[in-house]
Amino acid sequence: MPKKKTARTAASRQARRSGQRKKTQLQQNLSSSLESKDQVMYRVYPVDDLLLEAMTEKRRQQGLTIQKLIRASIENHLCETVEQLHGMGLAHESSLNHNKRWPLDSGVLAAIQLASAQTKVSQKDLLIACLKKYCSKLK
Repeated sequence: MPKKKTARTAASRQARRSGQRKKTQLQQNLSSSLESKDQVMYRVYPVDDLLLEAMTEKRRQQGLTIQKLIRASIENHLCETVEQLHGMGLAHESSLNHNKRWPLDSGVLAAIQLASAQTKVSQKDLLIACLKKYCSKLK
């Protein structure tokens, strides 16, 4: 006996379509941004030894310049990384403009500070991501 289509199923399909549209729009925006290659600008980034070694090895294997290696990493992984950040609550929504003063005990502050030092993600972003994940599970 075939299952009945329910409003929940229709809502799930709509949510998937919406997510696919957002993903497609993100991919299009990133692709159009990557089309511009005319001007080279230099930026300084802190990098650990393990990443430098991995980058050197990858460059040797594929015969790439550092600029081409960076471009390939962005082309292959930026969209997925942005989606994962959205999923973790680390991507900012433009409608989140409320400054709230919340009580945080010293243990919570110490934990957030330690996590921030280890990940280089701001304390604010870690707190907001945790709140979003925790509150979404309460529904």
